[in-house]
Amino acid sequence: MIRLNKLAKERNGETFFTYAEEILRRSDAHLVMAINHVFPQWQRKERLDFIMRVTRKVKQMLRNPPNHIEYKRKYIPKPGKKELRPLGVPTPEFRVYLHM
Repeated sequence: MIRLNKLAKERNGETFFTYAEEILRRSDAHLVMAINHVFPQWQRKERLDFIMRVTRKVKQMLRNPPNHIEYKRKYIPKPGKKELRPLGVPTPEFRVYLHM
């Protein structure tokens, strides 16, 4: 509650955004909204242990922000050729972190 009072007093400037960011990072509701954005209808499609693993990893990333992008390397065929094109797909945890 004290942080919200400080936030209300600091209507502009860098302090306002610092407090707002801190409140959002600690908000479980904000985390659920990010999961819901990245995984629409996750309640029906995803297993609970997967969502719990993503949640734990994102909370860890919020405490210690990563220095690099975490991604999985996928290869897709090029149109009309036998060659494969590499893609870097962000991990599910990193996509939720980026959305937050």
